[in-house]
Amino acid sequence: MSFITLKCKNCGSSMTLNTESNSATCSHCGSTFLIADLLDEKDIAFTKNFTAKDLEQKILASDSIKQGETCIFQANYEKAEESFKKAIELDPENFRGYLGVVKAKTHNLNTIPDDDDYVQYARVAIDLTTGDERVFVESELAKLDLLEREHRRAVKQEQQKQKEAQISQAQKKLLSKIATIFVICALAVLVAAIIATSVLSNKFLGTSLRSKVTVSSYEELSEILSDNKYLNYEIILDADIDCENNTLSPYGSSNAFTGILHGNKHKISNLVIECNNTDSCFGLFGKTSKAKIYDVIFDNIKIEQTSETYTSDTVYYGIVAGKAESTIINNVDVRNNCQIILNNNYASSVMVGGLVGAMSNYSTISNVSCHTQINSTLTTASGSGNVCVGGVVGDLASTIIMSCCSNSAIQAYVINNDTTTYIKFGIAGLIGNLNSNSSPIHTSTTKHCFFSGTITANYSRASCSVAAIAKDGQSSLVDCHNYCLYTSTSFSKNSTPLTSSQLSDYSSNNNFVKFETSDTNYQSKLAEQFDSTTWDLTNPQMPMLKVA
Repeated sequence: MSFITLKCKNCGSSMTLNTESNSATCSHCGSTFLIADLLDEKDIAFTKNFTAKDLEQKILASDSIKQGETCIFQANYEKAEESFKKAIELDPENFRGYLGVVKAKTHNLNTIPDDDDYVQYARVAIDLTTGDERVFVESELAKLDLLEREHRRAVKQEQQKQKEAQISQAQKKLLSKIATIFVICALAVLVAAIIATSVLSNKFLGTSLRSKVTVSSYEELSEILSDNKYLNYEIILDADIDCENNTLSPYGSSNAFTGILHGNKHKISNLVIECNNTDSCFGLFGKTSKAKIYDVIFDNIKIEQTSETYTSDTVYYGIVAGKAESTIINNVDVRNNCQIILNNNYASSVMVGGLVGAMSNYSTISNVSCHTQINSTLTTASGSGNVCVGGVVGDLASTIIMSCCSNSAIQAYVINNDTTTYIKFGIAGLIGNLNSNSSPIHTSTTKHCFFSGTITANYSRASCSVAAIAKDGQSSLVDCHNYCLYTSTSFSKNSTPLTSSQLSDYSSNNNFVKFETSDTNYQSKLAEQFDSTTWDLTNPQMPMLKVA
C-alpha cells in the first residue's frame, strides 16, 4: 500500500496534519484526532516502516495526488501535472505520482501528445510496482494502446468512405478492380494497427516481462556478463561473489544493459574492470538504459587505465556504470577500497564518477553510499571538451537524488597542452557537473546528501570549479537544498587550501547544514538527515548503508 488518506470521523472531510502532537485537525468541523485513531489496520502496519517525517512526506504526497486527480476530473491538466510532480518530489517511490503525470500529459489517457516525454514517467511507474499494483498500472497504460487502435480504426473508416465515393463514380467495368484495391488497403491498415499495437505495448510493458538468471560464483558472473543474451534479464545474486582479482570487460558497451541487477544484499568483490581504447564507457556495466540496480555491495572493484590515447568521443568511467540513462540505482554501497586510476590522453570530454560516469534522462539515485578513491591524470592536446569528476557522478542531468553519502578521496590533475584555449574542469564531492540546462534534479526535504571526503584539484590552462556537493549547484534552474558537509573535509586547488566560502556551491548557506564536530549534538543532528534504520551512523564522518 502506498496511498494514505486521513478523513474526519465526524464529517468525512480532509484533515490537517500536526506532526509535533501526532494529531490531525478537520478543516471543516474543527474536530481533532490522533493520527493513529484515523488509520485502519493496513495503514497502521504500513506506517510502522517509516519515521514520523517520512510518514508526513508520504501523507502530503498522497494529498498532492488527490489534488491532481481532482484536477484531472475538472480537465485542468496543467494544474494536475504540477500536483503529481509535487507528489513525486515528496515521495519518489509512490508510483501513483508518475502514473498521474502520464494521465495529465495524455489528458486522462484520451490523447497521445506530440512528444513522448510521458513515456519515461510510465516506465518508472511500472518499475516501482509489483503484483496487483503492477497489474493496475499496466491496465491503465493499456488504455493508450486502445486509443491508438481507435485512431487507426477512424483512419480506416475514412479511407473506406473515400473508396465508396470513388466506386459510385467509377464505371461498372472497374468495380472488381476497385474492390480488390479496397481489400488490399483494408488489410494494410489492419496490419499497421497490429504493428502499432505491438510497438506501443512493448514501449510501456516491455520491462515487466523479464527472464531471470541466478548467479553465485565468479565463473557464472563472467559467463553471463560476456553474453548479450542477458542484456534484458533480471540478474539475481544468490551469494557473495569473490572474483579473486580476475577481470571482466564492461557489460553493455555496444548495446546498453536494460535489465535488473538484484543484489539480494550480497557483495561483488575483488574485481578488475578491463579497459581498452576502443570503447568509451567503463564500469561493471558500460552503458545502462531503463535498468534497475539495487541491494548490492561493491567492494575492492578497480578500474585502472594508463597510457591510452582517445581520438574522439566522450569517455566515461564509474564503478557501477560508465553511462546510465533512465536508470534506477537504490540501496547500493560502494566501499572505500574501490579505485579508479587513470593516466591517459583525450581529444574530447571525460566524465569520472565514483558510482557512475554520467547519469541522465529521468534516472533515480537513492540510499547510496559511495566511498571511492579516484586518482586521475587527464591530458588533452586540443583544449576542447569538459572534464567532470565527482565522488558519486561525474556529469548529471534530469536525475532525482536522495539519501546519498560520499566519503570519496578525489585527486584529479588536468593537463591542457593547447596554449591558446582553456578547458572547463569541474570537480565535486558528489556531482562533478550538474547540468542545469536539463530538467532539475530534486533532493527530498528530509533526505539529504553528505560529503566528508577530500578533494585535490591540480590543473594547467583550465577554468577550474571546486564544489563540496555539486558544481553549478546554486543555479536557479535546479533544485538543490539541505546538504550536509563534514567540517574536517579538505579542499585544495593547485596546492592552495580552499575555505568553504571559496567553493562554487557554498554561496548560499540556506542550502547547507554544516555540522561542527565539537557540537555535542552533532550525531543526533546527523541522525535527523539519515534514517538510522537504513544507515549506520557509528562513524559520523562516514555514514554507511546497512545493506548487509
